[in-house]
Amino acid sequence: MLDVDATFVEINGWGRYQKLMYLLLCLPTSIAGAAVISLSWTGFNMKYRCLVPACENATSATYEAWFLNFTTPRDADPSDPAFPWSECQTFQPMVQGQCNAGAFNETVTQECSQWVYDTSIMEYTIVSEYQLSCGRAWLISLANSLYMVGMFVGSLVLGYISDRFGRKVAMLLSFFTVGVVGTTMAFVPSFALYAPLRFLIGVGGMGIFMTCFLLGVETVSNDVRTLCGMIIHFFFPFGEAMVAVFAIFVKDWHSLQLIISVPAFIFMSYYFFVPESPRWLAAEGKFEQAERNLRTAARFNGVQFPDHLLKKQSLKTSDSETPILLDDPPQMSVLDLFRTPALRWRTLIILYQWFVTAMVYYGLGMNATQLGSSVYVNFILVQLIEIPAAISCIFVLDPWGRKLSLALFFALSGIGSIVSGVCSSGRSAAMETITVAMAVLGKYGSSATFAIVFVYGAELFPTDLRNSGIGMSSAAGRVGSIIAPFIISLGGSSQVLPMTIFGVLSLIGAFITVFLPETYGENLPDTIEETESFGKDQSLCFIPCLNRRRARKVEPSPRSASLT
Repeated sequence: MLDVDATFVEINGWGRYQKLMYLLLCLPTSIAGAAVISLSWTGFNMKYRCLVPACENATSATYEAWFLNFTTPRDADPSDPAFPWSECQTFQPMVQGQCNAGAFNETVTQECSQWVYDTSIMEYTIVSEYQLSCGRAWLISLANSLYMVGMFVGSLVLGYISDRFGRKVAMLLSFFTVGVVGTTMAFVPSFALYAPLRFLIGVGGMGIFMTCFLLGVETVSNDVRTLCGMIIHFFFPFGEAMVAVFAIFVKDWHSLQLIISVPAFIFMSYYFFVPESPRWLAAEGKFEQAERNLRTAARFNGVQFPDHLLKKQSLKTSDSETPILLDDPPQMSVLDLFRTPALRWRTLIILYQWFVTAMVYYGLGMNATQLGSSVYVNFILVQLIEIPAAISCIFVLDPWGRKLSLALFFALSGIGSIVSGVCSSGRSAAMETITVAMAVLGKYGSSATFAIVFVYGAELFPTDLRNSGIGMSSAAGRVGSIIAPFIISLGGSSQVLPMTIFGVLSLIGAFITVFLPETYGENLPDTIEETESFGKDQSLCFIPCLNRRRARKVEPSPRSASLT
């Protein structure tokens, strides 16, 4: 039998070998980040107007043209040039084949069936190729939601494969899925084929991040698992931001889709040099293979393998031993999360927090191309702000406590979103700067809340129901992420309504956090009965809870520390 944890201590569980393997496992997560946000560019929300056959032809038409003042209405005040041309209507022609002011009736409009797109940002996207115009614009939101559904399915299917057949098998299958499906997406002729592929790439994208995360933290010693669990999250927003960098130079969605997808095939080379998780191998009883992998790590680190830790497992049982039959513990289910008052109330709060966090996080990320004229810079800022948000959590989560930290970041997310939405209606350079800055603040807050709800929610559920609670919370988050694209589409060309929705929901999340108990420094509940009494001696206020904890000089319990 092999003691993996003790072996890691002896062979330097954060030596050269582990650092190299961990870095290699971090790199593919950037593909998952690029995949989830890619539709912001491959399906860029291009401005468009009706084609005017009497004045132009479809092959050479440009979005701005000299004849639009008398052929096409504007969506708002005709005297305000800041508003774009009508997307779905033209003035009715009175004389066929003529392109002059007298040939169009400017009091009567008609619907059109061909469109001209603004190619100043992206020259060719699925919007222009599949004619996702006027009444079909909602299909972009559908495609984004299908990706989120794919992530949910991927977490279940590839999670099972990872536990049953190994992390490495699930990882390679995820690479293959993203590579094949992503490449195929670049050549499909219709949205009806594109949409289900978007779902499948969501399955693979989730699988990449999940399996690389598991392999990364299971390949290092316990003393650095928390650090490694945070650092790998830095590569996800880096991948998101790189899509915008590529879009600066690549204006055709086919090529951009290939740039995002093809690297997955390169990462399939990990089959030859990335080892299976020694923890999973040991748990499955494959001790010889786990030992070989750990010996390789020891040799690379320049240390001796601790042979004295190897133990032979006795398969013999004394005849005098009589098995003691114990009653099976009662089976718990997700329904037990709602069985008692305190647990029910906390469960509902946690589910709401996950729902809003995922909705705002993905919503702000997808909406980043609509923030102003500097679309590339704005998009990159909104994605990369996740890195300082994760770093902030490392420094504030223990000193400030989970409760105060989560409420503060929810409030920042809400305030940033609302102010950004309100200021987006202004058309001055100063208002645009405020709009972008507040959107970045909102994304900063939502990114931080995403990191905290993982820890805080897990600590609030009793041990008996912790897995069920985390699973149900994750499902609530997926529902929020599926709805997010449709929230974005509610505002049309205006950001006021969707950003206000994100902001108000976040502020509600900050408020209801007041009613949760602080968990840092406390012995966590194991049973439903312990949950009912947990936190009853705490005040609803934040500062007294912190002062009380300092006065008592309570050290965090090993169980609490392990969950961080």
